[in-house]
Amino acid sequence: MTKDIYEIDVAVLCGGRGAEREISLESGAAVTRGLLDAGVRARKLELSGEESEVRALKCDAAFIALHGEFGEDGGVQAILEELKIPYTGSRVKASALAMDKDAAKRLLRAYGIPTADWAVITTAREAQHAMDAAGLLPPVVVKPVSRGSSVGTSIVRDYAEMWEAAEKALALDERAMIETFLAGRELTVALLGDRILPVIEIRPKQKFYDYAAKYADDATEFICPAPLAERLYSEIESIALRSVKALGVEQLGRVDIILGEDGPQVLEVNTIPGFTAHSLVPLAARTAGIAFPELCLKVLAGCL
Repeated sequence: MTKDIYEIDVAVLCGGRGAEREISLESGAAVTRGLLDAGVRARKLELSGEESEVRALKCDAAFIALHGEFGEDGGVQAILEELKIPYTGSRVKASALAMDKDAAKRLLRAYGIPTADWAVITTAREAQHAMDAAGLLPPVVVKPVSRGSSVGTSIVRDYAEMWEAAEKALALDERAMIETFLAGRELTVALLGDRILPVIEIRPKQKFYDYAAKYADDATEFICPAPLAERLYSEIESIALRSVKALGVEQLGRVDIILGEDGPQVLEVNTIPGFTAHSLVPLAARTAGIAFPELCLKVLAGCL
């Protein structure tokens, strides 16, 4: 593209059809304000999740603020590539890989990156057999394979709770993951282009960092940069960088890590992290001296 970034028309895509629609709308509104404040000609485009809406798109570039289904799984990216519209974030393959927690964990393991043991089920009645086959014992975490923001996620501390947790996850996805529960410090590392932003430690007041703690609970404490010994801090950064490289994530990403007794282990990799008031990437950017409008501008510039 030969046009200057301040001369192009940018569509901020948000909304979608998944359980994360409301968060996506918040992210889209924030990004649009940020780009406008930076002097970019931007407009927010609320999508219902229909392909026809994207195919009718008229813009010079798209800033993707769609979380979850269709937006984060490579669906909208594939259409934008057909239309030859530059877009923010990772390409189709990396988006699909990162969104599929099972495929992502398999690849992480193949690259020697630590991640908790897990099993995948398609019906609640498979849970006991799948856990036995994988050598899993309670407590475990049960969650949809291809959803984000901890939607549909439960901590199961005994087998009696498994059926309800599995049904809850499978109501949102065709597959559910049963994963060893990792006790420890919750950390997240954002990457902006080739730059690693300061590590954040998350201290929720609730049992775990669920949907409410992420987006509605002002009591959740975020420490940035995380108070870690220098050597451990560097190890966390290295694991995050190796994780995004393994999945092919580029431009923007966030790696969630648990630091427990066995050291750091990767929970998941996010290709379209939130941009709301409670979101972590803007916090890490602020700590690094990058104001929100500048952050939005840098993300947009990465696709041009």
